[in-house]
Amino acid sequence: MARMGVVDWALSVLPDGGATVLGHALDSDNVRSCGLAVLFFFLLRGLTPSVATAYVPGYASLNKDGQFKFNSYAVALVHATAVSVLCLSLVVFPDRALERDRLYGLSERASFVFSISAGFFLYDLSNCRDADMKVDRASFLYMVHHLASALCYILVQSPFLQYYAVRLLLYELSTPFLNVRNMLLLLGHKGSLAVELSERCWVRVSCHPHLDGAAAEPHGVHGLLPAVCGGKAALHARHAVLCRGQYRPQRPQRLLAQRHFVQKAQG
Repeated sequence: MARMGVVDWALSVLPDGGATVLGHALDSDNVRSCGLAVLFFFLLRGLTPSVATAYVPGYASLNKDGQFKFNSYAVALVHATAVSVLCLSLVVFPDRALERDRLYGLSERASFVFSISAGFFLYDLSNCRDADMKVDRASFLYMVHHLASALCYILVQSPFLQYYAVRLLLYELSTPFLNVRNMLLLLGHKGSLAVELSERCWVRVSCHPHLDGAAAEPHGVHGLLPAVCGGKAALHARHAVLCRGQYRPQRPQRLLAQRHFVQKAQG
């Protein structure tokens, strides 16, 4: 066993060498897509400083930790936008295999999207720290979240619940607005119209009833959906507090104004 690789050992202790549990997740195409996604996101993070220095005013004046966070948000923005578009394409132009069997249907298009997201969460483990390589409690929670997310999007490739996993992944639709907001705050645009709009879009998309319906419809996962979305909302809220550096309870007037905005948008 001393000569056995870690991956070989892990697969050896699983039933049927991991085939029963992981199934098609072990297909060469899926493994290759996941690996290439990890490499792509690392490459993108490496190129971000040069691009941001040249085209983003204020980036060069950020401190080391600020630039580290900005780079992480930029890569996360690319991932969230890409998988949102791909998942929307699977909803608008559905795969017949998933429509016929919503529990065990296998879609190569869906598996490709899951491979990208699994690769992103594995890559993003390297960002669960500060610029000085320190890991605090919040960073540890993000590590747990990322490992769980990567495992989920690997297991659904077996295949299992791909139809619903596509719709749960649609919650990434709100993430680009969150990333834009966080980058604007880092650049010193707190209180600006752009930050206000990105916050409203983030909340509006996250809480959109059609998005909830798309994930839970038609038969279930009603118990799973609140847990997944609640955990994601909690992490996002914690992330927002850390980005601002402080928490200020919203005044009643602001809450009323936001309620009026939501009601007007729904009307």
